Amino acid sequence: MCDHDDFTNGDSAGVSLTPIAFSSTSSGDNHIQLTVEPTISDPGELIKKYKLEKCCQWINDNNFQRISLQFPDELLVDAAAITSWLGENVSGQVFILGDTSYGSCCVDEVAAQHYNADSIIHFGYACLNPTKRLPVFFIFDEQALDVADCCDKFYNCFPDHESNVIIYYDVRYSYAIGELQTYLESYKNVVITELDIPQNDRKSDCDSKVQHFSKCRRLFTIPESESIEDYSIYFIGEPENTLIDSKEFYQPVVTPFEVEMALNPAREWTGDYYTDFTLLLPGAACYVPLPDEPFDNTDVSLITGKIRTLGEDAEHPESSNVILIRPDALSVTTVNAKTAGEFLTQRSWQGLEQNLGETPITKAVEGDAGIAWSYTHEMLPSEKD
Repeated sequence: MCDHDDFTNGDSAGVSLTPIAFSSTSSGDNHIQLTVEPTISDPGELIKKYKLEKCCQWINDNNFQRISLQFPDELLVDAAAITSWLGENVSGQVFILGDTSYGSCCVDEVAAQHYNADSIIHFGYACLNPTKRLPVFFIFDEQALDVADCCDKFYNCFPDHESNVIIYYDVRYSYAIGELQTYLESYKNVVITELDIPQNDRKSDCDSKVQHFSKCRRLFTIPESESIEDYSIYFIGEPENTLIDSKEFYQPVVTPFEVEMALNPAREWTGDYYTDFTLLLPGAACYVPLPDEPFDNTDVSLITGKIRTLGEDAEHPESSNVILIRPDALSVTTVNAKTAGEFLTQRSWQGLEQNLGETPITKAVEGDAGIAWSYTHEMLPSEKD
């Protein structure tokens, strides 16, 4: 359980919640009514943090008239104040986009076009995928960095001032690089990287960066995909989107690479994980063709503990999918039945029975009203006394 202090400290979330004492005699209605007071940000901090003056200059230079603002969930607390400030300083109409159907790092051009927007300002982290319909201006939020503490840890890791060190940093920490460089002046061989893009030779694409998200869980889905006899859910999306690890789905959610690892015997595990499905297509850098000869592998599944067969039945006609074996006990055994109908008959639960014409017809009646703590037809312990 949480203390009241956890509810009242709403600075990081941008809201403050009024604490309500929990009582065993309460009806529960007051637990639904919470007073939410938004935290008002300092306009001066917003202008500097979100580079609003650059946003105004970009809008005015291009004479945009309908500007849509896209925020991730963690920056929505400042969305209203930013929209109000921009609306007072530009001639065009500024509005906030609703929840995007893509990842927050992607620019939602479709939602912007629904409101006839002619430009988008994207706030927060972005994957920088190229856009085709609307011009986009990216504003990266600044992450807090204790430069002094960072340098102390740097001194401990590299006590020798002649060490050769290259420092890479995310764009969200670029504001602190000047101060960091001042602290490290005594290190003559420290190089702080800078991005220098030639003005006359722009490059619109870059190599994808692979991030291992819940790697052990993702490795489990590979043999799990081999054990699925009917279907799975295949997730095809932007490479930097979050991989779905939820257990709320009835079938495993797998990526194209995991299916490739499970069903293509020619692909060997190297430790690399590809989230960009285009790398697996024919002609791409990571494409591995299927074997020319039919393959048939039989082993024991580590998930179900049953014998499974993966491959093509090239030697048997398409209509033959059941093999009868006559052992010494003169019993008939069905091996390798693959039809969907037979798979359904082997399931312990096959769905709800319709019982057409057998279900009695009843009139609609009034249901329960209230909340789970106390319905209208129930009495509280205090009321019984």
